Amino acid sequence: EAEKHLEWLKARAVILEDTKDFEPDWYDFSQMKYHIQYDYEDSEFVVWSSSFNKYCEIYFKSYEDAENSIKTHEKEWKIYLGVEE
Repeated sequence: EAEKHLEWLKARAVILEDTKDFEPDWYDFSQMKYHIQYDYEDSEFVVWSSSFNKYCEIYFKSYEDAENSIKTHEKEWKIYLGVEE
């Protein structure tokens, strides 16, 4: 169990590096914030946006940044989100 948690922490750290230049301003409703979820029905990652609702911990400045993170770190995203195939 500890090894699995350590693997999750490492995946999270890698993903957070992709967002290090972005700090969401939750009081700026004109600023879009992008996050990643996994759609089990279609077996794929999806990028969602919000300007005022906080759904998760990791947010990106742009849709493109989120997409690039998925492409670059698909394995880490699966670990972080607990995706089991």
